[in-house]
Amino acid sequence: LELSPVDLGGLVSALSVGQVSVTVAQDTAFMADANLLAAALSNLVDNSVRHGASHLTVAAVATAQGVCVSVQDDGAGIAPDTLHKLQAGLADAEHQGLEGLGLWLASLVARAHGGALQVHALPQGTRVDITLSAAHHEPLPKS
Repeated sequence: LELSPVDLGGLVSALSVGQVSVTVAQDTAFMADANLLAAALSNLVDNSVRHGASHLTVAAVATAQGVCVSVQDDGAGIAPDTLHKLQAGLADAEHQGLEGLGLWLASLVARAHGGALQVHALPQGTRVDITLSAAHHEPLPKS
């Protein structure tokens, strides 16, 4: 990993987001591999756009485990049987052609940072959380 201070707004603004509006909420400063995180976010944004989202919220929040970077959309959401297949694919050590290749790649980024990826079906839309372990990043000093 090449850790550096992450400007979440800057990462998101560099992504191709099509016609969706994006809100970036970052209440914590953190360090991560910005290139890997950008690749993960690109996959998540692309998934949201392909599934009908018109608005995304991207946030970074400090947790007891480290930092949670989430992407929440207002798209069509995920059916329970599809969610089950996605979770099975994420748990697989090697992606075996299951659904969710973009999610699996984002999961690899989370794992590289000592964390994990979780997918949450919401009443309206989907939220994907990428947890970056505190052991694999350094919080930025407060000014």
